[in-house]
Amino acid sequence: MAQIIINNMSFYYKEYYEPIFENVNLNLDSNWKLGLIGRNGRGKTTLLRLIHGELLPDKGKVIKSMKTEFFPFPMVLNYKKTIDVIKENIGGLKTLEDNLEDLECLQKYIDLDGYQMESRILKELNLMNLSESLLDRDYNTLSGGEKTKINLLTLFLKSNVFILLDEPTNHLDIEGKRIIANYLKRKTGFIVVSHDRNFLDTVCDHILSINKKSINIEKGNYSTWLKNKELVEQYEFRTKEKLEKEILSLEP
Repeated sequence: MAQIIINNMSFYYKEYYEPIFENVNLNLDSNWKLGLIGRNGRGKTTLLRLIHGELLPDKGKVIKSMKTEFFPFPMVLNYKKTIDVIKENIGGLKTLEDNLEDLECLQKYIDLDGYQMESRILKELNLMNLSESLLDRDYNTLSGGEKTKINLLTLFLKSNVFILLDEPTNHLDIEGKRIIANYLKRKTGFIVVSHDRNFLDTVCDHILSINKKSINIEKGNYSTWLKNKELVEQYEFRTKEKLEKEILSLEP
C-alpha cells in the first residue's frame, strides 16, 4: 500500500518569524479518506501545497510514491464541449483521441484507458447527479456548481493519484454539498479541508488535525475526533485541579 511520508519537515514563510511547521513527522496511507482540520491561519492550505510539491520544506522531506492532484485547479480549455474538456484534462486524452493514427498516441491513449473512458465518465456523472446532456454543452456555459462537480470527477478519473481538496464545497448550496459528500464517501485516497462538520462526518475515516505545536492523525470521523479531544481536555482539567489541591494542602 502506497504512502506519503513526511520526514522531520519544517517550513516557514520568510516574512514571519514563527515557523508554520516544525519537525513534522507523518505517514499517510494512500487509501485513507482524510479530513484536514485546524484553526484559520494554522497552515491547512500550506500543508496541502507542501505535500503537492508546490512549496518546498525548509528542512526535511516529503516522500511520495504516487502523483498528487490539487483542487481547485485551472482546467485546460483547448476544447469547448464538456466531455472533451474532461478528456483533455486526463493526460491530454482528447488530443490523443484525435491522433490515433500515430502509434505513439495510440499507445498513450490505451495506457490512459481511453477506450473505456466515456463509460467511466458516464458512471461518475451519475454519481454526481448530473445529466448526460451536460457533456454536449459548452463547458463555459456551466454553472459554478456544475463546474465544481465536473472538475472533481475529472480528478477522480485519473489513475494512481492522491487528491488534495481545499474547501471543495465552497459556494455550493446545501444540496450541492450533500451530493459532493456522498460522492467522496464512495472514494478513497484524498485529503479534504473543510469547516463543515457534517460533511467531514460523512466523508472521512481519518482526521488530520493541525494543533498549535503538533499535527496529529486519528482514526474516525470528525465527531470521533471531537469526542476524544473533549475526553483528553477533561482528563487534563481534572489532573490540574487535583495537583492544585495537593499543592494547597502542602502549604503551611
